[in-house]
Amino acid sequence: MYKKLIKRIQEVAKYVGMENYLKKTVGNYSLGMKQHLLLAMAIINQPKLLFLDEPLNGLDPSSAILMRKILLELANQGTTIILSSHNLSEIDRVTKQILFLKEGQIIEEDMSQHETIYYHFIVSDLVRAVKLLTAEAYQIGQTEHGFKVKLGSHLLQHLLDLLKEDEIVILDVQKEIVGSEKRYEEIFEV
Repeated sequence: MYKKLIKRIQEVAKYVGMENYLKKTVGNYSLGMKQHLLLAMAIINQPKLLFLDEPLNGLDPSSAILMRKILLELANQGTTIILSSHNLSEIDRVTKQILFLKEGQIIEEDMSQHETIYYHFIVSDLVRAVKLLTAEAYQIGQTEHGFKVKLGSHLLQHLLDLLKEDEIVILDVQKEIVGSEKRYEEIFEV
């Protein structure tokens, strides 16, 4: 039994990315290391239900990516996860099912019905790109260094093909999902 427990501890430590500091004193752990430990403790017995409070708080980008991956894997394996967080953009990355608590009432939201996806582009010729895409009925908005576009009924590949055909080089592109924060503002009238 003892060997089985030690093996499970080692498996979980590796799974959550803490095998390199497993033998350190917890008092010397950083906030991120403590978050890894808390997740390990929560999943060691393979629960069917997890309650997590701010599990992404204090994590560096690599650890946050790993934590999201683990949460999604656990959910796909049948674990129900109730995650509490003030960071709504992080919530958008792991689920579309959100519960808001307002004045003692739970408001359940399916964010896939409320989210909007924008693509932010930095291109070699901003003026030409905006003119080209506006002529094709894309919804374009100026940003500090480029433009953002809401695709609507258009396909991303069509937009990319148009820019390529016109020899406009894409220097950078980022995807932005606007969902739970916007819905929060509507519900709480912020």
